[in-house]
Amino acid sequence: MNATSERVLKALSRLEAAPAKPANDPVRRRGIELVQVLVRYFHIERDELRFRDWFSIVTEQDRRTINVGRAKPVRYLGPNGERWAGCGKTPRWVREVEEEGGDREDYRIF
Repeated sequence: MNATSERVLKALSRLEAAPAKPANDPVRRRGIELVQVLVRYFHIERDELRFRDWFSIVTEQDRRTINVGRAKPVRYLGPNGERWAGCGKTPRWVREVEEEGGDREDYRIF
């Protein structure tokens, strides 16, 4: 992150803590103009903007909790019909294939 963006983020965090101001406040209008200029300058898309008021912040721990128990798609099919999603501990059949000089990608189904 460069120095300019750090200053902008610091200023925004100070403003976030400040009480709401009337819509006709000239300082507020100037701030909105500045944000609009920055969005156009950096070609920021609407879906790239995320604010605490607009969505709930999901941490990495929350993501792991959300995905617990979900079935993962099978990506590898072994020589004897074994299935593997490609994540977690490498199964024995994949290790054996690689030890014999084979490639796990030969068993990839998509």
